[in-house]
Amino acid sequence: CRMVSRRSQYLVAWFALSDLLTAAFSWVLSYWIRFQSGWLAVDGEVPLFSICLHSLPVVLILTLLANRSTGQYSIDRMRRIREELIGVLQGNALLALLVATLLFFLRDGYESRLILLIFFSTNTSLSFIARRSAWGIIRFARSLGIDTSFALIVGTGKVARRTAKALRRVTWMGIRPIGFIEDNPHAYCHDLDVLGKVSDLPMLIEKYGVGHVF
Repeated sequence: CRMVSRRSQYLVAWFALSDLLTAAFSWVLSYWIRFQSGWLAVDGEVPLFSICLHSLPVVLILTLLANRSTGQYSIDRMRRIREELIGVLQGNALLALLVATLLFFLRDGYESRLILLIFFSTNTSLSFIARRSAWGIIRFARSLGIDTSFALIVGTGKVARRTAKALRRVTWMGIRPIGFIEDNPHAYCHDLDVLGKVSDLPMLIEKYGVGHVF
């Protein structure tokens, strides 16, 4: 539905902006750690910081490309930590490969494997923290009734009633059940209304802006 699609677009835009800021910070931080911090020995001439900044726009473009290619902008309302971590690792591994290829062809004096390793480690960690923090804020907002979507439940039996009860209990998921769909409703008095039959689903989805059908 349009409302769910619009909310998903906002989340995608937020995550994309977060990825760009994180990548930019990690790229500059990698230069500082490698050449300016004094923590690591430097052999030879130190590359100019302007070279680091010169390649930054392309790194940011590759960041969006890598994350999109690995499904980082496919919004899932029930994203798990393990899935998030795997996705972030995949996206950053692809990004590191693309950046290494870019630096190889540019040959501008900024071809440091150690910098790539620092960038990969830093960006992976910060990206994961940023995404989990964002999801934490979103879950808190959903528990308050903000950014919720509506759901219909097919059937009125025991499984359907348990599903409705579970969805009302886990408010952080942001899915609010609004009614049952049943061709032959039982005499049992439900805590949710029977809104129509299975054949009415397309109409009900459009009418109520339903984002989920169980």
